[in-house]
Amino acid sequence: MLRVLVIAGTIDARQIVEQLLKYGVSVTATVTTHLGGSLLKQYEGVDIREGGLTLKEMMDLIHDINAGCVIDASHPFARDASLNSIEASKNMSIPYLRYERPQTQGLNEEVIRVKDFNEAVDKLKEFTGNIFLTIGSNKLLLFTGISDFEKRVFARVLPDSQVIAKCEELGLNANNILAIKGPFSVEMNVEMIKHCNASVVVTKDSGSAGGNEEKLHAAKKLGIPVIMIERPRIEYRCVVSNVDKVMEFVKDLATKNNTGK
Repeated sequence: MLRVLVIAGTIDARQIVEQLLKYGVSVTATVTTHLGGSLLKQYEGVDIREGGLTLKEMMDLIHDINAGCVIDASHPFARDASLNSIEASKNMSIPYLRYERPQTQGLNEEVIRVKDFNEAVDKLKEFTGNIFLTIGSNKLLLFTGISDFEKRVFARVLPDSQVIAKCEELGLNANNILAIKGPFSVEMNVEMIKHCNASVVVTKDSGSAGGNEEKLHAAKKLGIPVIMIERPRIEYRCVVSNVDKVMEFVKDLATKNNTGK
């Protein structure tokens, strides 16, 4: 039986895992958080591994489970996870496929694109008033350089104890930590932005699956700008943007394995 290693942690990865299990292959999925693992437990039969993996650890895992391929369905901003999975699959001589969710569409004149988190921080220094961050927690440290960070920055993060502790260590507290799990409607985004009295929203180009369209519509309704951080540039070995294409790749590989080609 073909065993597939899925680099997971996103809604896309869960959809891929579900389809793989229905097809009948053996699935091992890696996630970085306990929350990510708990969301995968609804799929009976999936082997879940929690915690970030170094390149060596990923290679060891590929060896231990005898993986026949790697499906990289990690978040568009999980740069290290993608780089490690590319290199690990190359070193272990197994096929690699990147599932890359489509980028955010329908951008308007109120969206300010920046190339990375540092440029977002620099751009924010041009703004006054409160800031609504919807970028997760991994890069929050960079934003502590903004004047009156503890008062002006409101961070929407996952309701995970480790994440909240990280926010508190940086100087945020119950007044400006919005610990809540999506998805969020346009109306919910509008109310959160109002709650923060924000004059600008910061997000990542996570695509529709990341709730970007709802954020953009909410900001437009309120007449405030959005700073959008572009995805890191990674040279993927093989890329698709459709779950059906992932399944075609796996089915073709399974057929070749069964026929010994």
